[in-house]
Amino acid sequence: MAAPRDPVCIQCGEPVTDPPRIPLLPSGRPCPRCRDRFVESLPSLLPGSGEPVAGEAPPREEASASPPAGSPFLRSADEPA
Repeated sequence: MAAPRDPVCIQCGEPVTDPPRIPLLPSGRPCPRCRDRFVESLPSLLPGSGEPVAGEAPPREEASASPPAGSPFLRSADEPA
C-alpha cells in the first residue's frame, strides 16, 4: 500500500502548506487557487460573522416589486387623480 501523500494544489501542483503561501505559475502570475486559499485563511477585517452588532439597527426588509395598495402608481390613465 502506498504511503499517504501531502495534499497538493490542483492548479499549480505545489504542496498545500499551513500557513498558506502563494506560489507562482510558470507564466509568473500567482496561482489563483493558492491565492484564494491564502485570502480565506486571513482573519476577517470587519467585525462579526453575520451576527448583529450591539446598537446596530436590524436589516431592512427588501422592498416589494409592486407598489402598495392605494398607491397613485396603481391608477389607470383615465382615472381622476
